[in-house]
Amino acid sequence: MENYAADSIEEAVALAERFREEGRYNLFRGQRENWPVVPTLARLNEEEVAAAHERLKLFFSWLEEQPELAVLADREDPTIVDQKFAIAQHYGLPTLFCDFTLEPRVAGFFASSRDESEGGTSVLVCCNSEDLLSCCEQTFFPEMRLPEVLRITVPNLWRLEAQAGVFLFLSAPNFESWYDFDRITFPRGSYKEIAAEDVFPARRSRLEVLIDQYFRYELEVANHDALMGNRDLYVSVAPGAEKMMQACLVDGDPGPHDSWIEASKEWGAYHVEKWSPGSGTTRLHICDDLRGAPADVGEEVRERVLKFLGERERARREAVSLSSGTPEFTGFMERAQMLWDGVRTFPYSDEEIALALANMSILGTSLLHVSEPAGWSRPNEHVARVLWKEPLQVEFGRRGAPAAVAYVDESALMNALRPDFSDLLKPEHRNLAAHAVNVVNVVPIPSRAFVFRSFASSFVTQVVPSQVILFRSNAHYFSPLQLETFGNP
Repeated sequence: MENYAADSIEEAVALAERFREEGRYNLFRGQRENWPVVPTLARLNEEEVAAAHERLKLFFSWLEEQPELAVLADREDPTIVDQKFAIAQHYGLPTLFCDFTLEPRVAGFFASSRDESEGGTSVLVCCNSEDLLSCCEQTFFPEMRLPEVLRITVPNLWRLEAQAGVFLFLSAPNFESWYDFDRITFPRGSYKEIAAEDVFPARRSRLEVLIDQYFRYELEVANHDALMGNRDLYVSVAPGAEKMMQACLVDGDPGPHDSWIEASKEWGAYHVEKWSPGSGTTRLHICDDLRGAPADVGEEVRERVLKFLGERERARREAVSLSSGTPEFTGFMERAQMLWDGVRTFPYSDEEIALALANMSILGTSLLHVSEPAGWSRPNEHVARVLWKEPLQVEFGRRGAPAAVAYVDESALMNALRPDFSDLLKPEHRNLAAHAVNVVNVVPIPSRAFVFRSFASSFVTQVVPSQVILFRSNAHYFSPLQLETFGNP
């Protein structure tokens, strides 16, 4: 094992870059302390390993069940299996993968300390992959599985691209008793030569929007053991939907309206996008001052977004970062970015996307301007009434994911109702077709009750902005095709 000493993190990164140029090493790993190189799964005891395997099984099953992620459904293709393990590793699930990078600057980021006063020694681990494999072939016992260098490409996993990530599969729990990695050690410090945005992109691809939803929910489940043992916690589809339709509809479940079947191909298409670093990101400045009157803010946002989309033919296929002239509104801008990344790849019109961001802006700024009335009301209903005369609170979701909550104007739902809805009802229940609250109670499956395109327009301009800004949901849905339930809370 070779040990090199540097006087600072900057000097250590520069030394690693020189070694790479010389061909001495090709893989690097940053650690805030000089720990042994051990995969996360190998650090666990027997009980923890069993729990980790259950988490992986649940996560892989969830990936395979998502219609948008059909490309990851194959359980036999080793390339796709590796892709699923790569996703799991990058989102913190314990595996036998160990993170390395081709870029010393990225390793420097992970070795960086936020508190330079705490002292101690950090390290850049340096590896020559050919030497690693050659040595292990000579020293490992025949029954031992050799390490592997895995250069895995996962389309739309932008954080893997940003980090120039490479994985070492290390099956031996005490791997460094068989092979010693070389190291550059240096006093702990903060590395400022690479931005966090260029390692953990703030923008999200379609894949990452979905995965964030899964892990956000998992983290918020209070009882982890219940999650492991009870898969029903993930089921958000109303259990009484079929029973209700059997009771109220002439022929029970009528099946999806034709418009949903016709839309599925276009709206279910999966687009692969390349990540671009923050320095090369297109900027969309949505508003000069978010502290203004809500209606004025909303109109400015709508006009700016429409202009931006009209001037850039491929704007919705680019990595775009949203900004405003009110930097202290960080939480609001994070939500706006979430909305943009969530809806931009779906075939909504430019006007619908602009209105979605405008309505979110009106709702968000109204939280500061509109006083909550005395007495009981639904959460933030007084804010929803700024935009809609009769806001109906709805809950929606699908199997294998949590429910979300939002508001939608009742008249918008009635305008999206399928023309033959009354004919589906038994004569004694046809009066229920007159009010949206009854419609979603009797038929809490949107593909059965509504015409797709009309529903999609109300969904993106009303449901999406209100779920993002007015509710701290465990999940966020950005396309009607993602929904298997849509009804009363």
